[in-house]
Amino acid sequence: MCYIKDPIAELAWLQDVIQRQKSLNVDRKADIFEYTYKGEKYFMADMCVGCPDFITVVYNCIGEKVCESGGIMGKNTCPDFEEEAISKRLIWSSYRDIDDY
Repeated sequence: MCYIKDPIAELAWLQDVIQRQKSLNVDRKADIFEYTYKGEKYFMADMCVGCPDFITVVYNCIGEKVCESGGIMGKNTCPDFEEEAISKRLIWSSYRDIDDY
């Protein structure tokens, strides 16, 4: 189980995901959400919000890619994640204040 209070500060791999996004130096919206799914913490990274050709990736607490969805082909290796995941919490955004979410 992943017992953390501040995923951005405590998970180095998540900091790397954010740094990669920032280093691209492109103006696109990106969000990372924390969820509880089947009793465990997971993180969904949408690094191009509203872009139909980008893949949204779900990671487990140690930074392993668990599944992904989206893209032009409509890929979905996590068919029940959106329906089963609970406790959605925005933990990082490139374009909005997470305290207002």
